[in-house]
Amino acid sequence: MKLMDVLGAIILFPVVSSQSALASNNKAFEYAGISLLQTQYKEPTFEHAFDPYLLTPMQYDETRTNFGFRAFVGHQYSPNWALEIGVSKLGNAEFAVTSLDLNSQSVDVYQGKISTIATDMRINGTYSISKAWFVKGYAGIQVWRKKTGFLTNIVSSPDVSSKKEDGVSLITGAGIGYGINRHAALSLDYEMTELNDLDINNLSFSVAIKF
Repeated sequence: MKLMDVLGAIILFPVVSSQSALASNNKAFEYAGISLLQTQYKEPTFEHAFDPYLLTPMQYDETRTNFGFRAFVGHQYSPNWALEIGVSKLGNAEFAVTSLDLNSQSVDVYQGKISTIATDMRINGTYSISKAWFVKGYAGIQVWRKKTGFLTNIVSSPDVSSKKEDGVSLITGAGIGYGINRHAALSLDYEMTELNDLDINNLSFSVAIKF
């Protein structure tokens, strides 16, 4: 766990505790929703044992943007503060080493991916800018498990291996939302986090339903 993660936990949990005093507010309610995530991984994404672009005449390609999802439930303590818990499957980053077959068709020779599942707890702050529109910001703690594929051995005799990692990281984000009616809202958010030294950004489109 990095220093920023520890500081985030120290900041977050006292705020969570202080929100319990607002539970008697007559505007409190529960909600649930789902988010479509577009996950983007920043370079360097994979930690190969050698430079994969040396695998000529084979071709090396990476996909650093992919789709995932998040399901969440929350408690809105007041018009401006909520506590939310979620489970996510981040979009995968992928690599492939391809070659041409006898018909000049591209076929995968080696391939691997980064696959991540996570649970998180976050504090959401919202501010209404009209009767329907609002802006939001949030910070929280994310616990994740990541499986990473990578090329091993040497250029003349490559292979694919994988490793698993667990960790805790800080997650922050901001966005804008629109209240469809008294029971449903949409939001578009941009969030940042990291998995050890791997920086990740998520663009999130969410639908939330009030209980």
